Amino acid sequence: MKPDPLERWRLLINQLEIIPGDHGCNPLTTNEEHLLEFEDRAGFVLPQGYKEYCQVISSGIFGPHWFRIDKLDAPEVHLASTSNAKSTYEIYNGELPLEVKDLLDAGFRFGAGVEFYLLFFFDLRSYQEIDKSYDMYALCERDIVYIYNLGRDFYSFIYDICIGSRAEKDFPAMVFREEDLDEDTRESRKEDMENEPLYRPFTFCPCF
Repeated sequence: MKPDPLERWRLLINQLEIIPGDHGCNPLTTNEEHLLEFEDRAGFVLPQGYKEYCQVISSGIFGPHWFRIDKLDAPEVHLASTSNAKSTYEIYNGELPLEVKDLLDAGFRFGAGVEFYLLFFFDLRSYQEIDKSYDMYALCERDIVYIYNLGRDFYSFIYDICIGSRAEKDFPAMVFREEDLDEDTRESRKEDMENEPLYRPFTFCPCF
């Protein structure tokens, strides 16, 4: 019997502490028919791992870093170039490098940060049939713009980066740090971090 590709995602969500969100504890899953309709409208193939994820878990926020995966919406909503990454950086810091602009122009946004400006997206120029996926990137805006290549495996992205410890080790600019806050805010935030479940590892909050 052919293995069920969704089973690993079911096992994963069973490991998570689900925090009630916009729809209680029920993930906003997407069926295969809707995924196919989206691909037809968008004119490109969605990554296989992302399609599996959307059918089991879908949109919401992962703790402890508050990385958010967006719900699948109209194709134009997901264009990385229509995010405010370009305009924000150009207003406050100067021109983005041409290669970063080209990357955003080819980008399909699938997630973001909650604590500060962070964008997750697929590079639609990089599809390969062998793994039915794309290169994944993070654009993180602090005093400068950081671009991280996150690999191609969407399951590894969720398991190792969103809920695991790889973000701190390999992509430190993506992670919220206490030193980002002034002393007063840090002190008040400490109580929030002790009481807010989403600051704990292996938590997930379904939301729009």
